[in-house]
Amino acid sequence: MRKLAPVLMILLLLCSCARESKSGADAIRDHYRALESASYAVTQRTDFGDRVMDFKLIYKYSASSGDAFELLEPEALRGIKATLGGEGAKIEFEGMLLELGKLPGTGLSPLEALPFMVGQWREGYVTSEGKEKLDDIPCKRLTYKTAQGGVSVEHHAWFRESDCSPARAELFFDGTLTVSCEFEPSEASAG
Repeated sequence: MRKLAPVLMILLLLCSCARESKSGADAIRDHYRALESASYAVTQRTDFGDRVMDFKLIYKYSASSGDAFELLEPEALRGIKATLGGEGAKIEFEGMLLELGKLPGTGLSPLEALPFMVGQWREGYVTSEGKEKLDDIPCKRLTYKTAQGGVSVEHHAWFRESDCSPARAELFFDGTLTVSCEFEPSEASAG
């Protein structure tokens, strides 16, 4: 028994170290589950099938009050603000209504794509993960799969290894790239 004690101690230490080490998916999931608020500058390209629209916007995530957007480009939409939350969607701009349409077959508008992605980062099913460099920045790459509005959705997301902030994200609906986003570094706070 005395000879087994050191071996058992080593095995216990190895097991506890293995539990403390998290995969990229677990670290990202834990980060976004703990996130109380964040603000991202986003360049988003949306392909509606019959037209492509490019947007620049500020996306603000808040666990308590919902999602908020301020459009910066295209110039014709600059200053439009939208909020999405438990009360539904609210769009503000000098009495104008913003109607961007729905992404083909999904039931999602282009602005709803960002909260959808963040929801995947918190709760989504990760089918693969890896590491890649984007513009010489080390990133974790995760792939999620789900269904939305009767179509299959594949979501690829790249997160900066330094702070788990998003760098790039893509949504494929039934195999077609529909939404792609580039994220600038942001401010975020965890609860």
